[in-house]
Amino acid sequence: MRRIIAALIATAALGVARAPAADMPQPPPEPVYRAAVPAPVVTWTGWYMGVNAGADWATSDATTVVSTPGTFFGSCVICEANFATLGNQRLSTNGFTGGIQGGYNWQSGNLLLGIEADFERFRSAGVTSATGTFNTLNSSTAAITTSTSTDWLLTARPRVGFVADNWLLYGTGGLAVTELKAGWNSSISIGPDAESASTSSTKSGWAVGGGIETALAGNWFIGAEYLYVSFGRVSVNSANLTGSGTLWSDVFTHTVDLNANILRLRLNKQF
Repeated sequence: MRRIIAALIATAALGVARAPAADMPQPPPEPVYRAAVPAPVVTWTGWYMGVNAGADWATSDATTVVSTPGTFFGSCVICEANFATLGNQRLSTNGFTGGIQGGYNWQSGNLLLGIEADFERFRSAGVTSATGTFNTLNSSTAAITTSTSTDWLLTARPRVGFVADNWLLYGTGGLAVTELKAGWNSSISIGPDAESASTSSTKSGWAVGGGIETALAGNWFIGAEYLYVSFGRVSVNSANLTGSGTLWSDVFTHTVDLNANILRLRLNKQF
């Protein structure tokens, strides 16, 4: 019996000793670490299509010369020289550009290779005039007015770029095609006489430039691009000098070219 009573007393004493420890604050649980969710990887590889809009500013160098002096100019060399000086003109043109583009990109590491084509509303128009001495012997004068315009632009260009995460910096260059339209009106005070000509020619040239783009959510890409396009000369001959009641036989040659700067914003969707 004594042993049973002693065991009960010891058990009770142990319980009393543990009670304060149970009431003490417990250390916080160990934190649970979760692996970070990786950011989505931007890939530039794939087909894309989009729209663009911007502005253009350009220059056109034009000439008007008497290529075959006839019964009007005859042997008046100074008349021909003065007329050619007035016809040597530079036009400044500007306007709006906007359209669609599409292409394919292939990315390998930081290198991007691609091909792109675009078709634009390319409105760039301007006009200039010059008036001056025609023949000092009779104090006659001449005036020449030149106008140029374009309505559309097509380019097809490879692209080479450097990719850094969701940014792309690229250069581009290739074929450019437009319809170059021009008109000339000349008048000479002696007589008086007048001559006019016009041309509308689909002209191929080249384009070079570059741009920057950044990736947005949902496979959208936005950026800005600069292009310089250049087209060689177009020419037209005219033998319609009229006035003075005489049909003249002089032949005129008119030429014009076009060099334009294009700056535009772009929005593309990758598929």
